[in-house]
Amino acid sequence: KGYTEQHFETAAVFYQTCDKIISTLMDKAGADTVVCIVSDHGFTQQRYTLALNSWLRHKGYLVLRQQPKTSWEKAKENHSALKLLARCYGGVKKQVNIMYDKCRKLYSPRHATPFSEIELSHLRQSIDLEHSKAFCLGSMGGLIYVNRRLGDLAEIAGKIRTELLRDFGVASGQPLIKHIRTGVEQYGQSKTAAGIPDLVVEYDQGVSTTLNPAASELVKSYIDVDRQPGTHDDSGIFVFNGTPFKQDFQTDAEIVDVLPTLLTCLGLAVPSHLDGKVLNAAFSSEPSIQYCEFGKQRSEQTIYSEAEQSEGEKR
Repeated sequence: KGYTEQHFETAAVFYQTCDKIISTLMDKAGADTVVCIVSDHGFTQQRYTLALNSWLRHKGYLVLRQQPKTSWEKAKENHSALKLLARCYGGVKKQVNIMYDKCRKLYSPRHATPFSEIELSHLRQSIDLEHSKAFCLGSMGGLIYVNRRLGDLAEIAGKIRTELLRDFGVASGQPLIKHIRTGVEQYGQSKTAAGIPDLVVEYDQGVSTTLNPAASELVKSYIDVDRQPGTHDDSGIFVFNGTPFKQDFQTDAEIVDVLPTLLTCLGLAVPSHLDGKVLNAAFSSEPSIQYCEFGKQRSEQTIYSEAEQSEGEKR
């Protein structure tokens, strides 16, 4: 649905151009050069979005900021004509803002505010973080943070996990969520555990998060829309080409396997603390794998000045 021959031809020209550029680079590099094409995620059809912050609000875990009503808002509630006028004004204002944003990005792209920062600003303004037991960040997966000051963390996280899986887990009527893990289960125990989410929600294929805590729809379907949107997928691209590797060989791999495999290909030692593995079966002959303890020794903590810290955060 939403497919047209014209759209396909436009997309095909783009990919054909990419193929030609890669071919030219490989010819220039020579037959003995190892060429790698790697992506950190794949691409798939957007099927649903789940408004996790809105779900948390409905369940009583998230509290919105109470904004006092202005005189204008009170007047709109009492006079339908004013409400209609305000709606018309809002529609015009929205179109003007869209045109303004396009012009601003066109003429001053370096000063454009990142979408993520706009989204975070909106969440800070709309969520009462002090009185909320939990809130969600993240789009491709739901990263849920629990307010430790308002109760036992394990108890709150456990209840959220149970209720979410009951509503949207694989055994529910709307199976949108594959797994929910604790931050420690997902990332491992760490001295910086306070910075990792308390729950990590892994969605089914084609499902992502809507962060708006006031979303009118908990679940929004994109299956029957005219123009199909896309989203990330777990399966990315991992292609090696060159003398050390087999031709026409396929295998399953993880993104963490890229670095140890590349290091082995280059004849370098693999740090033993890396998560990934060397893809032995991809080599045309058994590779010689060396391991080392590089990176285990901690150096003294580096202290940044306020200016250096600010510049690092900006980058």
